[in-house]
Order: sequence, then structure tokens, then C-alpha cells
Amino acid sequence: MTRLAAVDPGVHGCGVAIFDGGTLIEAHYTCPSRNPFHKSEHTCGGGGNYARAHCTAREALAVMGWVDDLIVEHMFKYPGMDKINVNDLLDVQTVAAMIAASHSGAISVYPPQWKGNVPKKIMTARIKKLLTPKEQYLLEVGDWPKSLEHNVVDAIGIGLWRLGRLK
Repeated sequence: MTRLAAVDPGVHGCGVAIFDGGTLIEAHYTCPSRNPFHKSEHTCGGGGNYARAHCTAREALAVMGWVDDLIVEHMFKYPGMDKINVNDLLDVQTVAAMIAASHSGAISVYPPQWKGNVPKKIMTARIKKLLTPKEQYLLEVGDWPKSLEHNVVDAIGIGLWRLGRLK
């Protein structure tokens, strides 16, 4: 069986989905500030962007464990989105690169590749609809704040796309 990790990277935390044999077996929102071993959110951020990125990447890698396949979303600035600060995207991409560097076979995927230009609400509904009842249960029992669930759902969507379950 092939074990796949799919990651939706972020500056402060990552959505991580683990699939085994094509089935979602774990879903996480990893965040250094939610880890009891970190004294505070500033423990990682005190060293600047790279230190924060390292801590965020390390949290994602800790839940992934050993995987055969790794796919990480690559940041993308959509045309016409002039209000987006490119520096913010670069910070997220630093986290993505640190995670990807942990696996020699890691691949990246741009958002338009796996989800096209489908609005977030519609894509979230599509992803959830593709999940089996056991897979849906993982979202129901997740201990992440509801406001951050979109990161987990995106990671699941990236994994489903990689597995050919999301078209």
C-alpha cells in the first residue's frame, strides 16, 4: 500500500492529510502555537521568518511520519489579484519548500491545477462529498478551530486530486 501525505502550507500552520492505499486515514491542522511543547508562539517567531517557517514545517513533518509520496501546494498569485502581498506568498512558500525538502520525491501542485478557479465554498462541498463516511468522520472529530478547517479540507482535496479521486 502506498502512503501519501498532502500538505496545504501556511505561515502559522498547515493542513495535512494522510492517505494509505488511497483512503484518508488522518487529517490535521498543525500549528506550533497549539503544540504544548512550545512555550509560546514567539518561541519560533523570535528568530524571524526562517525560524517561524522551520517550526511550522517541523510540526507538519511530525504528524506525517514516513510516507511514500508527498505533495505540497505551491503558492500562486492569480492574475488581477493586485491586493495580494507577494511577500506573504513568499513566506508561505518558504514553509512549503522546507516540507518538500524532507522528501526526495516530493512534488508540488499549483492551486489552479488541482482546483481550477472553482470558488472555495463550492470546492469544499465537492471535496467533502467525495469522502467516505469514515473519511468524513475525521473532519467531524478534528480538534482544529472551525475557522482553520479550510486548510485541512484543502490538504484533503490536494490528496484526492493526486489520487485521481478529484477531477
